[in-house]
Amino acid sequence: MVFTLIEIAHWFHKHMMLFQKKNKIKAECVSNTQFLLEHVKLYAKAHNIPFTLKAKTVMAFYINKKQQPVSTIHIDVQIDENRILDPSYEFYRIKDVQYFESLKPYMSFMKQHSVIDKELKHRFRCVIKQFLDFKNTYEEMPILCDSIFNQPYYDKQLDFLNKNTKKKTKIIEIKS
Repeated sequence: MVFTLIEIAHWFHKHMMLFQKKNKIKAECVSNTQFLLEHVKLYAKAHNIPFTLKAKTVMAFYINKKQQPVSTIHIDVQIDENRILDPSYEFYRIKDVQYFESLKPYMSFMKQHSVIDKELKHRFRCVIKQFLDFKNTYEEMPILCDSIFNQPYYDKQLDFLNKNTKKKTKIIEIKS
């Protein structure tokens, strides 16, 4: 039985979420994205399925437990034109994360929700600069290469996936 690209991405994703939750993994979005893309690409190649997934740099915004606005740069896997699959449990578990793939909707959202005040302006400027830097660096991430972003973490996640456990997954809408 051959699975679709999306089905196999979900299979890897659900196992990655279990591993990351169990091990309290944080700040590994590049490694997580690289891991998911590489393994789905291997499956696609083995089954002659066109590989259409890619890394996607986004700006993520959410309100933390202290009711403070948080905005940061994140790398996800784009599964089609309007949807991403977040390979990092750190963000996947947060309710109501807003993902933005370009500056205009991000700035509009911030203004609309009165998020930008004097105190936060500097932070959001930094996020925008990081977004542009990440976009140029990681969306062209080489996959199936010799260079793994964080090899020990990558190997531990692969070992865990080899045990084949189960969990639900979700797809997240992004604003373009």
